[in-house]
Amino acid sequence: MPAGDGIKPARALFAALALVALLVSACGVNRELVGSWKLVETGDTVFVTGMFFEFREDRSLLITPGAASLSEAEREAYQTSYGESDITYTASPDGSLNLILHKGDGRRVTVRMTYELLEDHLEIQDEEGVTLVFHRP
Repeated sequence: MPAGDGIKPARALFAALALVALLVSACGVNRELVGSWKLVETGDTVFVTGMFFEFREDRSLLITPGAASLSEAEREAYQTSYGESDITYTASPDGSLNLILHKGDGRRVTVRMTYELLEDHLEIQDEEGVTLVFHRP
């Protein structure tokens, strides 16, 4: 075998592994969704206009009361409910969105949704047809 012939297959293997790693790391996150979104319309009683949803690059989702009109008791109840849950998400450009709630007792709950994103306007709809409308702040 001539010197250097073993290098080409090694480079090809390295390039293939790098491509697979890149695809795996990108899977499940639509980069356009990443960032903070202010809830401006809601068909849900759990979420109140003025709340913020922050989709992070590490696939975590932070939901905060933000400027929502909540009493102190409602803010405390919200913190108790969501403060003990970690929320992660997967999203793809085809509009599918899954929220995974990791409860303090080890349980996981997955909520399947769809979304439409147009510049600074985001609409999320759950399986029951409840829609949340967001704008970038």
